[in-house]
Amino acid sequence: MKIWTQKYTVWNSIIDIQHKSLFDLAKEIYFIKNNHVSINEVRMLSIEFLKQLKDHAKYEEKYMKRIAYPYIDIHMKEHKKIMSSLASLVKNTSNINEFKTKFSDFIDDNIIKHILEEDIKYANFKKKRICFLYLWMLK
Repeated sequence: MKIWTQKYTVWNSIIDIQHKSLFDLAKEIYFIKNNHVSINEVRMLSIEFLKQLKDHAKYEEKYMKRIAYPYIDIHMKEHKKIMSSLASLVKNTSNINEFKTKFSDFIDDNIIKHILEEDIKYANFKKKRICFLYLWMLK
């Protein structure tokens, strides 16, 4: 299970804290001892993860609107797809070991990939905009 590092930063402290919190909760879910919890307890933690993910997406979408990110609609569709994928995983997995494997794959294939490929786009957009405004002010 991956941990949050600076390579996942989007240069927004609130969003970075939210991402780190998601990584921490994902790690907690992944490292649950099999013989100490039931699949229902794992599901409850996963539902908390989904709640945090929804709250994060809502904040991130407001941020993208504020910076006038031009591809916000595509990004929002990605958020919905990720949440649907997690909801399906939680609903359709009945074995803890199977869940841990699928959850780890979900984190890699959805969360990490989304941050590195999609979130970085709005982060770079914002950085370019700041550079443009700075250069414009120098004229």
